[in-house]
Amino acid sequence: MVFDFAELSLNLAGTAVGTAGTKTLLAALSTGISGTNIAFDKNFIYESTVPALIMQMNADRAELYRMIATGMQSTSTSGQNGYSWAQAVHDLIDYYNAGTLQHAINSIKKNAGSKQVAEEKLTKDLLMPQLATEDDVKMRASITSSLKNITEQNLAKVKTSFGPLSKGLVHLNGCKILGENTEATISVADAKNLLIECIRDVSEEKNKGVTFKDDLTEIKQQFITVGLIPTS
Repeated sequence: MVFDFAELSLNLAGTAVGTAGTKTLLAALSTGISGTNIAFDKNFIYESTVPALIMQMNADRAELYRMIATGMQSTSTSGQNGYSWAQAVHDLIDYYNAGTLQHAINSIKKNAGSKQVAEEKLTKDLLMPQLATEDDVKMRASITSSLKNITEQNLAKVKTSFGPLSKGLVHLNGCKILGENTEATISVADAKNLLIECIRDVSEEKNKGVTFKDDLTEIKQQFITVGLIPTS
C-alpha cells in the first residue's frame, strides 16, 4: 500500500509540475518504486507461500506413505499378503499426486473449508444467543409465582429440593449455590431469594444443547415434588 501510494503521488506530482527536468526525475522515481513494489511482492509471496505448499505436500505424502506401509503389512484370511497389486499401483499414483502443487493447494482449501464448517457450527451451537419461546416465558412466570407457597410449615421439605437442583443445574451458578445451603439454617425469605436467583439464572444458552425448557422443566419438576406446584 505504501509503495502504491508513493507511486501514485509521484505520478500526480509529475503531471502537476512544469519543468521537464523535474518531470523526468519524478517519472524515474515512480518507475523505481513500481519496480521495487513488484520485486517485493514476488519475493514476499514466494518466501511465504512456497514453503507452506511444500510442507503441505510433505504432510500429504507422509499420510499416504503410512497407508502404504500399513497395507504392506496386512494379511488376508488365507494368510497371504492382503495388499493387492492393483491397490499398490493405486496408492503409488496417489503418492505421486500428493507431491504436486495442485494437490497441496486443494488440501489447504479442504482443510480451510473443514475449519470454516466447524467454526460455523460452533457459532451456531454455542455462541449464538438463544431466544426464549412464549411457552418458556409462561413456565418461568408460573415457577416464580409458586414461590409464594413457601411457608414455615413446608420450608424443610422445600430445602430437600436444593440438593437435586444444584446437581441437575450445576451449569447455573445461581442454582449451584443451593447445594451449599442444604444443611444451613435459613428463613422462608432466604429460601425464596435463593430459588429466585436459580430461576433468574436461566437466561443464557448452555453447553451440550441444554435449553431454557430443559432448565425450567428441571426446576418445575422439583417444585412439584416438594408441593410448591400442584400436579395437574
